[in-house]
Amino acid sequence: MSLVEIDGATLRYGALTALSGLDLRLEPGEVLGLLGHNGAGKTTTIKLVLGLLAPSEGRVRVLGHEARSLGARRQLGDLPE
Repeated sequence: MSLVEIDGATLRYGALTALSGLDLRLEPGEVLGLLGHNGAGKTTTIKLVLGLLAPSEGRVRVLGHEARSLGARRQLGDLPE
């Protein structure tokens, strides 16, 4: 089972598309760094994984649970820089 699965995630804020068609798999033992310019979608991606935002399209799963579900949220923690 993947730790994180993102399949075709798109997130819109009104007319603004913040993410479009994001696909990602994070397997046990892997380390992932998100790099990009301001406004590239790094924080939005983290918020999707943490279940703080719901994708407009697509699916985000954490340890087999939908990211916004209680089962996923019990498995996650967030420590902002």
